[in-house]
Amino acid sequence: MGIIDENAFLARFASRPDLQRRAILAFIAQAPGLLDHLREAMAGEDPQTVSRAAHKIKGSVSYFCAPSVLNIAASLQNAGDQNQMVEALQPLADELAAKVRQLVSALEGMT
Repeated sequence: MGIIDENAFLARFASRPDLQRRAILAFIAQAPGLLDHLREAMAGEDPQTVSRAAHKIKGSVSYFCAPSVLNIAASLQNAGDQNQMVEALQPLADELAAKVRQLVSALEGMT
């Protein structure tokens, strides 16, 4: 299975392909800003800000049936909520950024 569970994703928007396309295009447009916000949060070394950035990504990704991205975002959000040192969160943040880029690529292939 790819990064997107395509059957679940297509079923979610089965009656509204126009809405599916709008959601895809909106996410593709928003993804760079979401990743910039995450990078800024990591640079600011505030775990709560990192948590909020991960939460925003998680919410945006939730429409696309991409469980691996959601799981990493949730892990990063939870780690930030637990005030883990930002330095220790870097591997998760890097993995999340890579998965978001992979999701964007997959979505671009669906437009």
